[in-house]
Amino acid sequence: MSSAVSSYADLPAIRSALFNNPPDTVPPTDELEILHAELTAYKVKSLELAKKAGDDIRTIEESMRRLKEKEKGKAKAIQKAERERACACNHLHLSRAF
Repeated sequence: MSSAVSSYADLPAIRSALFNNPPDTVPPTDELEILHAELTAYKVKSLELAKKAGDDIRTIEESMRRLKEKEKGKAKAIQKAERERACACNHLHLSRAF
C-alpha cells in the first residue's frame, strides 16, 4: 500500500473508427481485431486504475482511522488533565480549610 494518494491519468481515447462510427455492414476482420486489441488494452488499464483506486481508498481509510485515534487520545488527555487540575484544586481548598 502506498503512503500517499496519487493522481490519476485519463484513459486514452479509443481511436478505432468502428467504435466511433459503426458501419451498417460487417467490417473487415482486420479492423475488428484492431478494435478488439484496443478494447482489451483499455480493459487492462481500467482494471489497473480500479486496483489503484482501491489501494488509495484503503490508504485514506487507514489515515482517517489513525487521525480519529489521535483525536480520541488528545480528548482523553485533556479530560485527564482537567480531572487532575480539579482534584489538585480540591486538595488545595481542603488543606487551607484545616
